[in-house]
This record gives sequence, C-alpha cells and structure tokens, in this order.
Amino acid sequence: DFLSTEKRVIRVHKKNVKNLIYLEYFSKLIEIEYTSDEENREFLNNSENYFEHLSVIKLKNSLAGLYSAWNLAENLWQKHNYEPILKIREDDFLKGRKILSKMKIPHDAWFVTLHVREGKKETERSKANAKIESYMDGIREITRKKGYVIRIGDKGTKPLPKIKNVFDYANSEFKSEFMDIFLLANCRFHIGTASGPASVPPVFGRPILYTNCPCIGLNPNFLNSVMIPKLYFNKKEKKFLTFNEMLRGNMAWTVNNNCLNTDVKTIDNTENDIKHGIIEMLEMTESSKKIEETSLQSRFDQARNRYGDTGQTKISKYFIEKNRNLLE
Repeated sequence: DFLSTEKRVIRVHKKNVKNLIYLEYFSKLIEIEYTSDEENREFLNNSENYFEHLSVIKLKNSLAGLYSAWNLAENLWQKHNYEPILKIREDDFLKGRKILSKMKIPHDAWFVTLHVREGKKETERSKANAKIESYMDGIREITRKKGYVIRIGDKGTKPLPKIKNVFDYANSEFKSEFMDIFLLANCRFHIGTASGPASVPPVFGRPILYTNCPCIGLNPNFLNSVMIPKLYFNKKEKKFLTFNEMLRGNMAWTVNNNCLNTDVKTIDNTENDIKHGIIEMLEMTESSKKIEETSLQSRFDQARNRYGDTGQTKISKYFIEKNRNLLE
C-alpha cells in the first residue's frame, strides 16, 4: 500500500556489495539478481533505461525524496506496531554467540555497538567525521553498569585504549561480514555517526544514538532513538547559528563540507554531550515505560517539521536544554 506497483529487483555484482550477509537477509523481501562481470558492464551502460534512482522513490500516488519516503515508512510501521522488518536467524544467533564467547564476552552480558566515522579530512563527506576520544566518558557510563562496548568499523581505524569491558572488534581477528551484522542486530543499542552501520540496527528493531549528526534536516524517525547534532559557528559574526538558521541554509541538508560558507565552521559534540546522550539511551532501554518528550524537544520538532518530514529523530533532552538559546 506504500510503494508503486512496479516489480522491484536488486541487480548487483557481488564485488560491489559492502556486506553480502546483510543483503542476503533481504532476499525473502525482494528479489536479488547477481550479475557476471559482462552483465554488470552492460547494466551500467544501459541502467538509465530501467533503474530507479534511490534519491527519489516512486510511491503509490506520488514521488518522495529518500528521507521523506524513509520517514513515511517508519511512521507507518510504528503506527501499526509492526514487528522489525528483519530478525536474526536462529542458526546465525547461535553462531554469533559462540564467536562472542571467543571474544571473552559472557553469554548473559548485554552490549552496545559503537562506530565513529574517521574518514579523511579532504573528502566531501568529512562533515560526518568525529573523534573517538570524545566518546570515552560515555563508554565508561556503559561499563559502569556492567555492559560491554564493542567498537566496530574498518580494520586500521585508530585503536582504542585498553578499558575493561570494551572490545576493539574493528581491529580484531574476529572481524567479518557475518559478525558485523550479528553485532548490529543484537546490540542493546548502537552509538554511531553518519555512516552506513547506523541504519542497520533499526531494521532489526534496535535503537540508535545518532551522535555528531551533521545535518538536522536529514534523519529517519528511528523508534526509541536519540540524535545529537553538530553545531555551526559563524567565525565572522562570532556566534553560533540557531537551528532555524541551519534549516534555512544548507547546513541542515548536506554532509558535504564543500557546501559550507567559509565563515562557518562545524562544531563536534562535546564529551559531555555524548555522555548524557548515552545516559538517556540507558534510561530508555532500562525502562518499559515510554519517556515523554520535553517542551524544548517539542519546540525543536516544530521548527524542523516546517521543512517537511525528512528529519524526525528525537533530539537529546540534555543537548536541547543546553542549547535552548538556539531555538528561536
């Protein structure tokens, strides 16, 4: 009842797939065709004739941008209280638990996954980067409650210091496509930046803490999730931009640093911002009661919703209270 009625097929060469395990999980929901080298070249040469560009989705009665369509689907899903779209298979769950035991993580322990995008400063998406050091205080909030933190990411990322109950999986012998998905599908919640892994846990019904969000106008309404945005400082005027100024400009709508005014610089989340966001997530996932939003969170929602339904993840209570002066 949501998408248009055309048959949709994922047609892809395996070498172009970031995680084949994850893609295979979708095979019961959508047809997947794997192409040969020759078929892939032919497809790319003629793809404009028959593929749907993912930045615009064709719905049943209209077109919608990716984030609008994403939020419309999320809102519909939550309204009907549907089960998560994917569920880890029993054999995969048992296999993953065995590997966790080899990682010295007890079978009855709960864990949080962490992914902080490093990237390169010169890349266009560098607005999405952050520093792992700013997450240390928050990590200790989790370990203080006897939880484990499993850091995921590409091999070769900056190593973590040795901290009890913290496992640097990204740089370990256990890293694999399978375990990437297992961990993201079974975490208590995920702490992430603007990168691919952050979209995986909600598909399995797991909430996220979206830290260092570079654009407040583009984020899906993930259930029981919290966002902490980056701020923007005008060096010439020596002041922070208000949330409405971000939304009226391009700061709210792109992760490309090249689109920023040279007078404006991006301000990452502080250690305290991240620590309090993690405390909020711990409280939400410990309680069976729905935590009501504050009046300041509602005011932020109202400001953002004037620009459509592309950004709907709930802003951190602590962060909006701290920066209430940026609400016009």
